[in-house]
Amino acid sequence: EMQEMMKGFFEKVGRTVQPSPGPGGSSDIGNVNMKIPVFHPLIDITGNDPECVVHRREFEQLLHTPAAGKALHDGAAILMQLVVKLA
Repeated sequence: EMQEMMKGFFEKVGRTVQPSPGPGGSSDIGNVNMKIPVFHPLIDITGNDPECVVHRREFEQLLHTPAAGKALHDGAAILMQLVVKLA
């Protein structure tokens, strides 16, 4: 199953996976998942701070930290694993 495969990719780069509490806003995915499988992960750079909200100044400041750089690297590694698996 796609969800388990993706969970394994996250765990391989040292990221834990938490189930989504449900839809949390819009995305650019739209109804693409009606035709092909999609995923829209969030990789934490806040240290699990529930008060930190995207599109606010505090979140923007976090984008300039080592945690954000690591999240970018981990996200690329996760995507690379998916591409290799699909190939």
